[in-house]
Order: sequence, then structure tokens, then C-alpha cells
Amino acid sequence: MLARRLAGIGIVVATVALASEAPPAETLARLEAGAKVLESWPGTFVLTTRAIVSKPNGDDREESVSVMRMGGGPDGPEVKEIVSATRGGKDVTAEARGELEKEQKEARKAAARKQEKDEDDDDDGFEMTLPGGEQTSKFAFTPLLAGGGACGASFAPRAEYAKEAGLTTGELRWDCTTLDPLWLAARPARNPRGIKEMTLRMELARAGDTLYVARTVTDGVGGMLFIKRKFHIETEIAELAPLVPTGGGS
Repeated sequence: MLARRLAGIGIVVATVALASEAPPAETLARLEAGAKVLESWPGTFVLTTRAIVSKPNGDDREESVSVMRMGGGPDGPEVKEIVSATRGGKDVTAEARGELEKEQKEARKAAARKQEKDEDDDDDGFEMTLPGGEQTSKFAFTPLLAGGGACGASFAPRAEYAKEAGLTTGELRWDCTTLDPLWLAARPARNPRGIKEMTLRMELARAGDTLYVARTVTDGVGGMLFIKRKFHIETEIAELAPLVPTGGGS
């Protein structure tokens, strides 16, 4: 699906008791919830994606921006409307809407046949495993100096897990008072096949009582053989709204 491709990567987080040098357990629990909340969000939100793809030296630069209204579906958020889309500064909204309609028809056919879903999922990308829960014991933490009310810790795989695929190294910052996670920056400890370098930054925010990933920035270089591309992808979530019940009594 289009929304899944835009996401590009998966995130693995969970919750258990942590060693004293690790971030607070409550912080990692909220990080887990915030990273997953939109996967099952029953309401609506607006997803803006900005992507720049070029050769590693910056040549053949292609820039695109899309604004999509998302809504809850049986398998997670679905694109309800493409509000606008540009490619290279040119308005391609009508074209993007046509492509979306075709993709949705193909997806419905595939769902009816119940075929190729698992195989497609395996090929869509790779998971970046972050500290938290069952994964926490695989990471070593180093406390960082607090600043501006933000506490922090850097993390990296412990030596005995250094060769495990998907583990990351990076930094997590959280509010020293509320314990809410503020942002996380990570990169693969070992780059997967086809990725020369990659970094991910997640920024979290609250809408009422809901903590969610409001912005991500992904930078990297990847490709196969002699075909390499540099990429910069930003996503922003806005207008997060809960499901409004239909009907109801007076």
C-alpha cells in the first residue's frame, strides 16, 4: 500500500524493567505507544511527505511533496484523499489520485485472493530495532548531560549482540519532568544490504492525551551495484482527530 511505502521502515519497541543506566521504563513505554499509535488510529490525520532523491553527488535531483488525508481502515490507516501532490515543482495531484485509485483496486484484488501479502511485506524494507522491552538487554546505555529540561542517553548494541541484524545506535531524549520521550535519533549498527548509510530522527508530540510520532526525517544513501541514490524524506503528521461516532442519542 502507498501509506506503507511512505513509511519505508518498521520500528520494534516494547516494555520491561530496565537497568538503572537506561532511560526510565515509563519513557520507553510511552515511546512504544507513541511509535505504534497511528498504526491503529481509528480517526483521521493529515500526512505530509517531502522527498528528495538524487545521485550521491547531488545530480539528477528529484523533489516531491504530497499531502494526504488518512483515515482508519481494517488493516491500519488508509489514504482517504490526496489533498495535493507536486513533483519537481509541478502540480501532479490529478495524476497521483489516478495512481492511488489503481493501487487501491489492485490491493482489493490481492486481499480477495489472499496471496502475496507476506512475500510483499518481506521485500518492503527492513526493521530498525530500537531500545525497549525485550530488546533493552541487547543495548548498552551511556547517560548524557541534561539540557533545557531534556534528559538523555546514547545507546548501542552490547558486544555479544553486535552482529544481530536490525539493531541500532543512537540517542534518546526525554522530558526530565514528565518523562515523555521528545526525540530519538538512530542509525543501523550494521547497514543492511543495499544501504550504504542511513539515519532516522523521530520527534514526538502530544494531541490531548495522545502521544504520537509527529515528524520523522530519514537521510541516507542506498542502491544496488552501480546504481546508487541519495535520499532525504520528511514526514509530518497534523490534524490528528479521533473517530467521531455516528448517530447516538439525544
